Amino acid sequence: NEDGIVYTIHNLLRSYLASRFAAEQPDAAKNCHATAARVFLRMRRPVQAVKHAAATGAMEFLGDIVEAIDPLMLGIREGFPHLRQIVRLVPDSLARARPRIGYACVASAIKAGRLRDAKQLFAALEGTLPREALGTQSASVIAFERALCHSLLAVYKGTPIHDHDIAALD
Repeated sequence: NEDGIVYTIHNLLRSYLASRFAAEQPDAAKNCHATAARVFLRMRRPVQAVKHAAATGAMEFLGDIVEAIDPLMLGIREGFPHLRQIVRLVPDSLARARPRIGYACVASAIKAGRLRDAKQLFAALEGTLPREALGTQSASVIAFERALCHSLLAVYKGTPIHDHDIAALD
């Protein structure tokens, strides 16, 4: 319901009905999840939007929804527990393929104390900026997010940070 959630249902019954719906009408269930993801995105409920996007099984759609919520800035603005709930639903392959998602996963891993994972993902993201994004606003956002994650790694792990990295962050 685009006007808000009007009815509620017990979680056990909801899970049963959802699994039965997905088994009997898989395409309709995916469409329902995709619609719910878009509605929750408009309602500014990012965790629910990502949960429904993940339930569709479509990685491209999940990536689009996660990028639309501006995940790293969400973590900074609203706290890393929200971001942690979101990145749990993101497969590693998607984090490595889409830098904005990947840098959000790096920051979440740093804040969760998984420094080795954060450093490995950060290293894997180096040089992943798509050619078509060079010189665009998207490239500058990605460069900022990279510099922010690099500085977090420098603080938490002691990773060296160079003058050009500081300049990029400025």
